[in-house]
Amino acid sequence: MNEDKKLQFLEELTTLLKGQVTPKSKETLEGEAFCESLKLHITQLYEQTHRLDLFSDEFNYSEFVASNIDFPLDRLKEQIEKTWLKDKLTIGFMGHFATGKTTALNLLFDESFQVHQHENTAIATYLTYGSKQNVVTIVDRAGQSQELTLDQCSILDYSKGIMGFPFARIFNYMVKENSAKLLEDITIIDTPGLFSKKTDHSAPTMNVISSCDTVFWFLNITNSLRDDDIRVMKESLQGKPVYIVFSFVDALGTTQSQVDSSIKSIVANLKEKQIDYKGYLMLGGKAETQSRFKREALNLLKKMSDEYEVYSPGGHISASIDFLENFLVQCQANHTKQIGKLDKETDDLLDAYRASSRSFITECNNCTSRFNNMVDTFNTRCAGAMFCGGAEDALRNNINSISNSLNGMVRAYNNMNEEKLVDFGKGVARMQLYQYNLDKISEILSEVKKLKEYLQ
Repeated sequence: MNEDKKLQFLEELTTLLKGQVTPKSKETLEGEAFCESLKLHITQLYEQTHRLDLFSDEFNYSEFVASNIDFPLDRLKEQIEKTWLKDKLTIGFMGHFATGKTTALNLLFDESFQVHQHENTAIATYLTYGSKQNVVTIVDRAGQSQELTLDQCSILDYSKGIMGFPFARIFNYMVKENSAKLLEDITIIDTPGLFSKKTDHSAPTMNVISSCDTVFWFLNITNSLRDDDIRVMKESLQGKPVYIVFSFVDALGTTQSQVDSSIKSIVANLKEKQIDYKGYLMLGGKAETQSRFKREALNLLKKMSDEYEVYSPGGHISASIDFLENFLVQCQANHTKQIGKLDKETDDLLDAYRASSRSFITECNNCTSRFNNMVDTFNTRCAGAMFCGGAEDALRNNINSISNSLNGMVRAYNNMNEEKLVDFGKGVARMQLYQYNLDKISEILSEVKKLKEYLQ
């Protein structure tokens, strides 16, 4: 680019940046703050439960929080700002730069976004239903928005501006309205191309993946499937329905047999890499190819809007809260059952110990009584006599009784072994732990129920 053109570009960009902007509304800011507060509250409830060591060893706490608390609340927060995403199936057009994403968008919805053989789209563009078709809303990194005419938007076209200029560091995304009835049920995100070394394309594209319910992945058939494609599909698109769009199928010098062979090879590669895809379309430059693509793609989009369930972050959040409530109720019942079981076990141990102790004391008292009788026999009944015949039977009986009592004391002592005392102590300690957890569970459960009432 020559210096005059570069200067002109910078002047136009400066004028654009000085234009009138609209800050985020009070309602949007309050809604986003509510989402952050709710995320903190629910996470704390889960964290309190996690600290009680109630979840099984197989339960991945961090992964659960990320997938079932952070993700839906981030989506809800996003939908507060981007109201056109609410209750709509969101489809991302993704892939390498210059693979036909914007061309497809123009064909399907009669748009006129700039397309070139090199990377063109600088930031993610949302195509949504609406009547303001002659303007584009651009949103900066601070969430401030301003409306641009289609001519003003051309500054974001790399063919007219500075190749590699970091638009994504200034602007976040664009929104374009379109009156196509299909867009009442879906929203399309046209993303910058991935893996370019000249621009900041990859970051804004990766940032919108979480917003997509399904993805159209564009592959230039003349370049085949690349390692970068495989990596992103495996690492970032797991769980999302993916449709492949083979572009440049009628490029100069490409025969139908070559196209069929390339598609067969790519499909085999996808299966080998264990990448699931739902189907594919073919896009090219010839009128016939484009007409067929438009017909098949629109039919597919209509089918997808009818068949795929629109993601509801609010429903997902409610399900996460219900899961915690049901889990706590189950833990509460299990802990109450365990406390009852331990209470009986410790009572039985205590009763057995007390019974053994009573037997020991009884036998000890019996020994003492018999011994006293022997002393009395010698000191009283046999006093002054060489031997008292009546005392013989008394002494014999007392000696036998003392022997039996001593044996009984041994048995009673053995029944009072320390192992049962240890078992009793362990049982009491476990009961106290269960009771502590039960009290905490009741506190958390109370907070969960209050939260549910508040959200209703």
